[in-house]
Amino acid sequence: DSNLGNNSNPFFTVKKAVDTAASRDTISIGEGSFDIDETIHAGMNSGTAKSLYFVGEGSDKTELILKSTGYEFFFDGKEFDGTMEVGFEKIKFTGSANLIEWTFMLYSGNYIFKQCEFNSIRNSYLHRVQNSRLIIDECTYTNPESDYEIISVIGENDEGNSKITLKNINYNSNKDFNISLPNWTDTLSIENLTVEGTNFYVEDVGYLIASNIDIHDSKCIFECNAGGSITGSKFYNNNLDELKMFTFKEAFDYKIEKSLFYNNISTYGLIFIDGQSTTTIDKCTFAKNLGVLFGIQDESYGVLQNSIVQADTSKYGNNVLWFNGNSNQSFSTKYSLIHFLNNVGWGYPRTEENTIYEDPLFLDVENDDFRLKWGSPAIDAGDPLSSLDPDGTVADMGAIYFDQSDLVVPTVSFSANTTSGEVPLEISFTDNTESSDITQWKWSFGDGSESNEQNPTHTY
Repeated sequence: DSNLGNNSNPFFTVKKAVDTAASRDTISIGEGSFDIDETIHAGMNSGTAKSLYFVGEGSDKTELILKSTGYEFFFDGKEFDGTMEVGFEKIKFTGSANLIEWTFMLYSGNYIFKQCEFNSIRNSYLHRVQNSRLIIDECTYTNPESDYEIISVIGENDEGNSKITLKNINYNSNKDFNISLPNWTDTLSIENLTVEGTNFYVEDVGYLIASNIDIHDSKCIFECNAGGSITGSKFYNNNLDELKMFTFKEAFDYKIEKSLFYNNISTYGLIFIDGQSTTTIDKCTFAKNLGVLFGIQDESYGVLQNSIVQADTSKYGNNVLWFNGNSNQSFSTKYSLIHFLNNVGWGYPRTEENTIYEDPLFLDVENDDFRLKWGSPAIDAGDPLSSLDPDGTVADMGAIYFDQSDLVVPTVSFSANTTSGEVPLEISFTDNTESSDITQWKWSFGDGSESNEQNPTHTY
């Protein structure tokens, strides 16, 4: 390849561009499909770390076809103690018929994949990470054939300490998506993820940070070893059978907040608190789930606060709480609303503080609309010491607060066909209040009698 490597006379191969480039260079890859039949090293074994950025014309225009290289397509950073910085943008990586052990072996550095597509790649690990920072942003996985999409490994000196961030990921496959980051010093951050109709398994992770996740009609598990938080997420129509959706282990703190769980099935618990851990469930809504909601094991503690639990699990057991029998386990509810149907109950002892047992008055349960109706006992009923709702009012219970900023309180107006006469006197009352938002009425006639009709009749 004797080309000059410029716009008018580009190199024929990516390997030539990498070997020629200096650190901090950007390598532009033009439109077309290019075979890659050897491992790419950005400085590996050369004694000098090269920080490079590879940019294509778009994942629909620039394609790198990964031929068998024995082990990997990209292998770098092992010798350079965190100084490597490598990025890939707008490139489609397509697998061949041959098996690659791992596609990207990323040692001790900072790596980013942005607006890339990983298509039909056969390997054991797509991204194998050690002591590195990896960001995967706006990328698409299509028909993957990997055992693990992402795995973190411990190095020669027990190095874990990898930080992986997934943002705005598209997953187009009915095959499992697997992540394993078993080291306590590893962190996994997930933002803006939607998974439908496939299995999403975070089998082992140190610390988990997740926000704005939407997982439905799937099986999903998150096993965490060193703490974490989940916020602003939805999990629905997931049949886990005997799997647990969240397993929180070891003596660390976990929190789930502002999240919605409905139409899920789990035998042993959607949220399983284990290994002397402490889990706080705050401003969440649970509705129409079947099976155990909360499992507690091994001197662990769970607290449900500012939340709503509506349960009708008569088809799948009548208890929403499960203990393994250890006397040091505990569960408490604070400023929460509980609505049990069909003889459903907790099943195990717990402590309660400002817990109410009433219908939460969801807007449309049959159509899975768990917003609150005006008049719900959950409105402004949360812990007064909690942060205010975005409309500036006292915290509501549940994942979806009732926005009172645009609420116009109607002026009540009614009339009667007569106001005097001999007893027994029948009087017809008419509601004249002008408002389309009224959904319930409660009349008190002054003699101990009441009515919920809009236009009642009462005999004095």
